[in-house]
Amino acid sequence: QEFPLDGGRSAFVGGDLSYVGDRLSFFPAASDIPRSEIPSYATLDLRAGITMSGWRIGAYAKNVTDELGILNAEPEAADGSTGIYLLNVVNPRTFGISVSHDF
Repeated sequence: QEFPLDGGRSAFVGGDLSYVGDRLSFFPAASDIPRSEIPSYATLDLRAGITMSGWRIGAYAKNVTDELGILNAEPEAADGSTGIYLLNVVNPRTFGISVSHDF
């Protein structure tokens, strides 16, 4: 959402809420290994800033709640013999600033 300010400036705020439901992992290489159940998760991203004289300056926070969402799970060994699973997870809470200019 963008809001006009005085002097040709404007402010903006926004956010995104993403939800991924319960699901099963990829099919393992060995057919006798069951697929892993991966739990649901939600992430919240926020942003705000100002635009003036062609410049856009903003601040953001990604994964504000620091959710440990699992993207994928697969056995370490193709035959599942170790019982260890490798997990890919969402990025942790991240803060930053962005600056851009229109030419």
